[in-house]
Amino acid sequence: MRSFLEAKAAAEKSGTDKSQKFRPAGKKFFIILTAVVLLGASVYFWERTAPQRQQTPQHATITMRAAIPVTSSSQSSWPKLTLPPMGRSELVAVPPQMHIVVIGNNFRVHNVYKDGHECAFGEACVAGPLSGNYVTNEAGGTNIVSYAFAPD
Repeated sequence: MRSFLEAKAAAEKSGTDKSQKFRPAGKKFFIILTAVVLLGASVYFWERTAPQRQQTPQHATITMRAAIPVTSSSQSSWPKLTLPPMGRSELVAVPPQMHIVVIGNNFRVHNVYKDGHECAFGEACVAGPLSGNYVTNEAGGTNIVSYAFAPD
């Protein structure tokens, strides 16, 4: 009977050695494998534990503008509100320490307060923190008004 070493040598010469399986490159392989696993785990846990970005709720009735139109600018550059016949505009948010100025014909400005009550211009209003304004059309047809903000 041949010894194990003789059989292995004969198999190596003939290329039929089935005792050798795929072996990675040792330490180098395990270092690379560890780095890849740690990188994948860190990305996974980073995304899970990162604070979620809070999105500002966008109400369909509030108009938010990046540049605040002020009364000192040309009236032709003021934003316009198109009012349907006997209808109303969307709610326009009012910047802090400012109030709305509206120009046009046949309209009425309404204040909406943070506690929910409303008051039209010309009525006795109870003061409070303002949430925004909307404009109602008192004309029989479509009406266009312009608005801007002035300091209180």
